Amino acid sequence: MAYANADEIWSMILSVDDRPDGVEKVALLEEAAQAAESLGDERLVNYCLVDLVSAHRNWTGTTEMVPHFARLCERFEERRETFDDYSSHRFLWSYRWIVQAMTDDPDYSLDLVEAVLMEMRTAYLQEGYSDHAGWFEDMRLAYAIGDWDRMWKSFRASEDCDPDSMSDCNACRASFLADVLWDTDASMEDVLGFLNAALEVEDQCRRQPHETWTTAMFAHARLGDPAMARESHLRGFTMARGRVDLLDLIVEHLQFCAVSGNEARAVAILEEHAEELYGDFNPAMRLGFAEVLVILCRRFLDLGQPELPLPGPDGNEFSAAELAEWAESERVALAAEFDARNGNGHVGESSAGVIEFGTFPVPVPMGFKNYAFAQQVEDDGLDEAVTESDLDMAILEAQRRSEDFLPAQTQAWQRVGAIADRLGMDLPGSLGAQVAYARTATSRESYDTAQELEAVADRFDEAGMHGRALTIRVDALGESPHLSTYQVMETLDLYRRQADELLNSERVDDRDYYSIRAATLRIEAQRAHYQVIVEDGDPDALDELRRRALELDALLQSIEHRWAHFRRCDVLDLAGGLIEDPEERLNLYEESFQQALLSENPGVINRAAMSLSTTHMALDQPESAIPVAEKGLEDVSPFIHPGFVITLHHVLADAHSWMGGEDESQRACLQMAVLGDRHGISTGGIIGRHMMALSLRRQGRPLCSAEYLQAILPDLDDDDVDRRINVHVQLAEIYEECFQPERGIDHAEAAIRLMEEDEEYHDHHVYTNTLWTAAHLLQGMHRFDEALAMFPRAAVGFEEHGFLQLWARASRSISWLLVEPPGADPSELPPRSEDDFTKALSTMAYVAGRLKGEVAEEDSDPKYVMQCRIELGHTFRQHSQLLYRAFTDRHDRLPETRDEVAPLLELEVRARDAYLAADPPFTSLAVEAVESAMNLLYSVNAVNEATVLGNDMLGRLSADDWDLGENIRIWCMEG
Repeated sequence: MAYANADEIWSMILSVDDRPDGVEKVALLEEAAQAAESLGDERLVNYCLVDLVSAHRNWTGTTEMVPHFARLCERFEERRETFDDYSSHRFLWSYRWIVQAMTDDPDYSLDLVEAVLMEMRTAYLQEGYSDHAGWFEDMRLAYAIGDWDRMWKSFRASEDCDPDSMSDCNACRASFLADVLWDTDASMEDVLGFLNAALEVEDQCRRQPHETWTTAMFAHARLGDPAMARESHLRGFTMARGRVDLLDLIVEHLQFCAVSGNEARAVAILEEHAEELYGDFNPAMRLGFAEVLVILCRRFLDLGQPELPLPGPDGNEFSAAELAEWAESERVALAAEFDARNGNGHVGESSAGVIEFGTFPVPVPMGFKNYAFAQQVEDDGLDEAVTESDLDMAILEAQRRSEDFLPAQTQAWQRVGAIADRLGMDLPGSLGAQVAYARTATSRESYDTAQELEAVADRFDEAGMHGRALTIRVDALGESPHLSTYQVMETLDLYRRQADELLNSERVDDRDYYSIRAATLRIEAQRAHYQVIVEDGDPDALDELRRRALELDALLQSIEHRWAHFRRCDVLDLAGGLIEDPEERLNLYEESFQQALLSENPGVINRAAMSLSTTHMALDQPESAIPVAEKGLEDVSPFIHPGFVITLHHVLADAHSWMGGEDESQRACLQMAVLGDRHGISTGGIIGRHMMALSLRRQGRPLCSAEYLQAILPDLDDDDVDRRINVHVQLAEIYEECFQPERGIDHAEAAIRLMEEDEEYHDHHVYTNTLWTAAHLLQGMHRFDEALAMFPRAAVGFEEHGFLQLWARASRSISWLLVEPPGADPSELPPRSEDDFTKALSTMAYVAGRLKGEVAEEDSDPKYVMQCRIELGHTFRQHSQLLYRAFTDRHDRLPETRDEVAPLLELEVRARDAYLAADPPFTSLAVEAVESAMNLLYSVNAVNEATVLGNDMLGRLSADDWDLGENIRIWCMEG
């Protein structure tokens, strides 16, 4: 852009830090520096140049900033008087960036780096600074070239100097020392000691605490603490994400995901930042990136995925094998350049060590969906060599466990089958049938399970175990949802008759007989319940089934055996599910849970705990639900259906959140997501991540929440519109809250579009709030015309549904957009007309009038009235500010007389009264209004009136609010 005068350049300089780092920012500053030079404003040239050096450093970290720094050096030596304190400090500080940039670029000789470092130390001492920063920079250089003796000597020397404004912040110093210790034989506990110190200090620069969290995630994972490792990754990555000046940290997060069992997340990070990561950055960072690419690609090669497509250089797609070859070549070449410059093999050796990083002692589950091929595969658990004697012993052990339940009995028979397979033997008769039955225990698909069970039943029949065969056929029928209700009912009657015949002929034992009765009753109840709910069946049928279940329970009470407790649990659970009254259902489920405990069967305990804990939650009893759910999760094996386990973790997540235990809730959410992904239960992964996001947002960690919300969207079914809308709305709100409008607007527009496409999902409150959010996002992106079109739509929605306090906010936003959009550069705005100000001021007056009417309504809800009074106060204050802008725009000067500030003063006083009239009064807001009014009076020399107004406010303050009036007291005393 062309600059007409120095004021325009100064205006840009004051706002340049708010612009994103990159080529546009550099070009803007280069143009500004040229313009300042042509204007002959030496001080302004200095400001442009120090910002230009900073912009290059934050963008690429390369030595492209060296020529601009050289100009600053020349100017500082020849025109010292043109540097004020600020530009002097910025110039001297940039010495450190130059030393670091040269160290990170092997094109600069070591002698030159040492010479510039010495210049820096001399300049610091001449300007009255200590040598603390000098010794610390010397330590960094020694660390980079592998001179450990020099590094520790420099460290000890730095400790003898006092830190000053040229020193790194305390957090950076501690974090760097943690990095140094990592490369020594120091323990991870010692490393974490420095990292914790870095997190606790208050003075932190723009790299902190991001950098510290990044190192901490590795240290926690090394110590086998996956929870803290995950926490550190989430905190560090969400802070560094998308920041060009922190790409080195992004690379470390990519590495962390690659070695912690989160390969898909590593690729997602690479895809998101590929354009920047493959850019023209300093060679040291390019080396670090090449090392991490080698680690990632080798991981995929180890997983048997050499053809997996990955983002490569120049925007091209590479296979994992191709990218591994490219990255290794890049790594070796860059390391060799550094070693040639440094005169040793330190960088090459260090780089070779990095790519052999390996993995952590334990995986670090983060709750993000991973590649299916990356899931861990379990082996058969056998030693390399087995004999027929081992098989005989395994059969005896399995038979000894015939009275046991899952998992002991099933695992024993599975071991028998594994040994037989290893020996190449087919087991005859009942032995083969038992093994085949044990192998169905982890089947998950109903249709496949039913077919397997029918085949197993045939084998038991062939072995003469007809009772066991019929028991398994009943189980197969329960896994046959494809059969019609009529077919199922007919088959159930047949199986009951066959069971009675077997009992009469003494060909079935009590255990199998009562198992058949309980299982047939359960299947009949499932079908009858479905008919009542979906097909308008007879509700009395459910009462009859419940009666039969309780009769069977009464019979089972006379049998003293663990399996009888198991079956009692089964029928009581069935009876409870057929009762509408939650209290009565709770009583049956509590008894069912006690029977499950007596059965000592982990699978039964798990299922009973699920029924009881979910009922506790339905009755708003989270404190009772937690111990039950925890008991159900004590002994979880692969034979327990993961859906049950996910449900129990869901209960814990919900209950802990209800009771304010968000950390405990998040641990349960993580388990839901991990189990759902591992077992292909998409709802487990989706709901776990969604609940995790909600919990993190309640904790005040919106960007961490957004990570999980973003991960949900690709897995949602097209018909899950409600959840899709919910996720888009939350993401839009989060990014608006975190001042990232570019990331939020697409989500807001997606949610609006989904609600407009189908009336079924058009929740008016959510829709209007999303319009409001979208308007703010558009305003934050300086798309003011679109925002001006969106705010009225939100205002109409709020008004239609009686939310006048929200309508007031939207209407005030319209007023400001007409004349002075928030965040806009005034020099970029078109001239404002008298008509624009008239419309804006009229809108403010109209809003105030409507709100006054609302607070006057005697029958209104007190909370609503309080909110309206607060909005009325805000409206008066913003009306005053808008009137001030209109005056200065019309007269091209500030108000100068008491009469000219009178309308503004009256509005501030009205605001004070509105805030104090609220119940409870908002005293702090009232004080702010009075302070503004006093400033107006001081500006026109009406000191006495300002003092009277201030003392009046002080007289209204209670003892609890006394500190709020500190400024007013000082002003009244000093006049």
